[in-house]
Amino acid sequence: MIITFDAIPDRDRLAAALRSSLPPMLVVQVPAAVLGLVGAFGLLTGARAWPLTLLALGALAYRLVPELLFRRVVRHCWRLYGRPTAWQIDATGVRRITELTDSLVRWEAVTHARVLPAGDLVLAVVGRQVLPVPTADLPPVDRDDLLALLRERNLIPGQD
Repeated sequence: MIITFDAIPDRDRLAAALRSSLPPMLVVQVPAAVLGLVGAFGLLTGARAWPLTLLALGALAYRLVPELLFRRVVRHCWRLYGRPTAWQIDATGVRRITELTDSLVRWEAVTHARVLPAGDLVLAVVGRQVLPVPTADLPPVDRDDLLALLRERNLIPGQD
C-alpha cells in the first residue's frame, strides 16, 4: 500500500497540530502562579498597591507568555511546513517532499500517532519531535488504509 497526496499549507492546521503536541509550559507558568499567589496573599493581609501589581503580573505572565512562545514556535515551524508538500506514506515510513527538503521518517522512529479532531495526524518521533501530517482532506479509502496501517504498527489504539 502506498498513499501519495499533495498538501497546500494551512497555518491554522499547523498550529492545531503543534498545540496538541506541546507540553504545558510549566517553566513559565509555575513562577507566574507563585507571583500571583504572593499578590493574592498580600491582598489578604491588607496591603493594596504591590499585591495588585504582583497579582496582575502573575496572571498576565501565566496566560500571555506561553501564548507568545507558542506563536514563536508556529512562526519558526511555518518556515519549513508553510510550503506546498508532496507526501508519500508506505510500509517504509512517511516521506515529505518540498522544494527545500526531502525527508523520510521510518516507522521505527515513530513512537505513537494522534488523530486530531479536525482529522489531521500528528506523529510523535523519537527525540520529542513531531511530524504534523495534513490528512484531513484524504479520500476516505486512503484515510482508512492509513489508520489501519497505524493500528497494525500499534501506533494508535483500535478506536479512532
